[in-house]
Amino acid sequence: MSSRAHQRWTRGSVVGLVVAALVLLLLLGVVLVDRRSSGGGTTAEPTYRDGRVVLSDTFERSLDTGWGDADVGGPYELTSASDFSVERGTGRVTLPRPAVGHIAALTSARPQDLTASVDVIAPEPVRRGSGVYVALHLRTNGPFYYRPVLRFGPDQKVYLSLSRFDGSAEDRLNLANEKVVASGVQAGARLTFTAAVTGVTPVTIRAAVASGGRAPSGVEVTDASASRLAAGGTFALWAYVAGSSDADKVVGFDNLNVRQQVAETPGREDGTGSIGRGGVVVPAGQDGTVDAEPADDGRADRPTGSAPVGSTRHPVPAGALVVSRGAAAGGDGSLAAPFRRIQDAVDRVGAGGTVVVRAGSYHESVVLPIDRTVHLQSYPGEPVWLDGSSALRGWQRRGDAWEVRWTHTFDSSPTYTRGAEERDEPGWRFVNPAHPMAAHPEQVWVDGQPQTQVRTRAEVTEGTFFVDSRRQRLVLGTDPVDAGVRASTLAKGLTVVGKGDTVRGIGVRRYATSVWQLGAATVNNTGVSLSDMVFEDNATTGLSVFAADVTLRDLTASRNGLMGLHAHQADHLDVRNVVATHNNLELFNRAPAAGGMKLTSSRHVRVEGSEFADNLGHGLWFDAASYDVDIVSSRAERNTGAGMVVEISSRVRVVDNVLVDNGVHGLWLIDTDRVQIANNTFARNDEANLVVVTDGRTPQEPGPGGTDLRHPDGGGMPWVSQDVAVYNNVFADGGEGCLVCVVDHTGKRTGAQLDVAFDHNLYHLDSVLAHPTFATWPSAEPNPFLYGDFTAYRVATDQDAASRQLVGGDRAVDRDGRVSSEVADVAAEVARDLDRDAADAAAGAAPARPRLGAWQG
Repeated sequence: MSSRAHQRWTRGSVVGLVVAALVLLLLLGVVLVDRRSSGGGTTAEPTYRDGRVVLSDTFERSLDTGWGDADVGGPYELTSASDFSVERGTGRVTLPRPAVGHIAALTSARPQDLTASVDVIAPEPVRRGSGVYVALHLRTNGPFYYRPVLRFGPDQKVYLSLSRFDGSAEDRLNLANEKVVASGVQAGARLTFTAAVTGVTPVTIRAAVASGGRAPSGVEVTDASASRLAAGGTFALWAYVAGSSDADKVVGFDNLNVRQQVAETPGREDGTGSIGRGGVVVPAGQDGTVDAEPADDGRADRPTGSAPVGSTRHPVPAGALVVSRGAAAGGDGSLAAPFRRIQDAVDRVGAGGTVVVRAGSYHESVVLPIDRTVHLQSYPGEPVWLDGSSALRGWQRRGDAWEVRWTHTFDSSPTYTRGAEERDEPGWRFVNPAHPMAAHPEQVWVDGQPQTQVRTRAEVTEGTFFVDSRRQRLVLGTDPVDAGVRASTLAKGLTVVGKGDTVRGIGVRRYATSVWQLGAATVNNTGVSLSDMVFEDNATTGLSVFAADVTLRDLTASRNGLMGLHAHQADHLDVRNVVATHNNLELFNRAPAAGGMKLTSSRHVRVEGSEFADNLGHGLWFDAASYDVDIVSSRAERNTGAGMVVEISSRVRVVDNVLVDNGVHGLWLIDTDRVQIANNTFARNDEANLVVVTDGRTPQEPGPGGTDLRHPDGGGMPWVSQDVAVYNNVFADGGEGCLVCVVDHTGKRTGAQLDVAFDHNLYHLDSVLAHPTFATWPSAEPNPFLYGDFTAYRVATDQDAASRQLVGGDRAVDRDGRVSSEVADVAAEVARDLDRDAADAAAGAAPARPRLGAWQG
């Protein structure tokens, strides 16, 4: 802090004490009112200490126009200098007309973790409308920033809320609802407005207000979504008078102080990882290259998916073409004169060339060409989204709803064939009759909150919308006045058709993709690599792959209408650190396809270190003659269907996975042979932890979608669940169904004839009464054998001879899927070495000594 700032600070001892108290409360996380999470997993917030002051201003100067230079931080960048002035130690902003807003930005520093404090001098109260708004912009990168905002209402109350802006004024996501933080506020009253933003995974934003010597009141949110703003950015002050209010208001600012915060402890609860640096845009060198330091993103062993959009720092090679959303027309792709549209740069880049995209939301459908390889990436430290939505303006009240002109048309065909009707076969109806609008791709958001589509105008209520195609109107039940309204107006975001293309550091969101279009982004050629990408809020599927030798690394797919990710005939697909969460929000039927990720007719596939969680359907699903599959060191949890499904496939290794708290089964193995199920942790799956079933389908009568058309003879797969080895697993606290569930619905084979072998496992039961049927076992008769307890099952089947059962006591598996010390203690007596296939799948990651359950984490 400069000496002038120090003098100003100590001059108002009460103000100084209030600010100090606010900062302490913010950093300690004491202000916990209206705490909300915006999605995803979280890690422990580290402790912070004060770093250097990066911005400060006491406004000890007089200026008729503008604000001049801050005491620390250089000149202000103002939206209209004529409405700014400095007098009597206060920076003043005049708001001359309704719906006028002004920004004062200080761009010399780009802190990632910070506390900010400023005194706000209250304006004259408005007589009508919403009032006057004052906000802080934190971690600003172009049109992306967090905004704690105060609203001075006509009732002389001050309201505090928190939002995130994702590319424009209409891309506003409300993170914390308004709460009253001051009452009876008169013109000229001084309020101390303080905020803090810290962390990467998650980002924590806190804001508080103190006035009149009263204790501070505030809010706190954690943002763990894929769209969180993890990179550092600039700081700004904002003032605005609502269009519904009277104008000619003046807001004052004083005692601005922004201080960097330094993390003192790692940011992970398990002690691994650290808070990443990130956030500083590296300037271009004279040779046109950008040297980017490696990102320290705090990733731990648990799957994390994509780095937050805007936090990656991939180097920019010499000769790359640059795109900037706000560029003037006629650019040449240089850093000084970039292209305005991504497709313009893609069309002009040479073979093997790179297109680098500056911060912004790009309303485009980008196609990478088939005749050459193209590399597409974000500029270091800048958020880039392909965004299929547009702002809707010009609303008119009509009865009890609002309408706007709507000329966009999207195909609502409910199957993978355009124009086809639903099939009548069981398990082949995509749309659940209880949710008839699921296949309609239209999407609308009000202040970032999704609205539900209804079939008729009469059904429109708050939170819903209706597309009146005949009248070309979109009808909204939520009041759009003073709100940001967006709707999906494009169907496809990204089509990759060049061999060997790479895309990294870019998000794809809000596209109105029809079911038959198979993905807001699609990969249609070999050798493609996608990394650090986010696919969210798309109408049906986020990403689909239809080619061999594709690599998917560090991806997140969330909140998509049907499915997060999909692959078909994607031989040699390599999937690592992919997270698919909260998909099938449109509530399609689970079958034929819905949930986290489904792969069909794909050979030599590896899924490693990935997570499939909280999907409204199955988590991970292999089907339709997939062959030679490794599912390793991954997690499937809290899905409403099964955690993992492997169906009509062959030669599968399921090793070192955690499958917990799923709504149906942990692992559902159907008509699949040559399987190793080793060192997995199963717990608390509602119906059963593991089910091995043969249902009677054959390659000769497969029904729709059962075969790989490249191998019409079935590829040598018998479509029988046989040659299955189940060992070194922990089965704990399952549902009311059987603990060992092996079923042959044909009634033709015994367990021995199927060569299904369970051994060296551990079973934990809360109580023997919780499982009246311990095991179901094939009998070569229409009805299987049922065994009521562990001993009877072992004696009759010769299974699990070296296994152990524990009853009662502490949980064998905790809420995060870790086995207890009691389980670990018996591993030496129970566990055995991995078979060669399972060891090969583990790729050297298996522990030196045999153990029970998953070893990941």
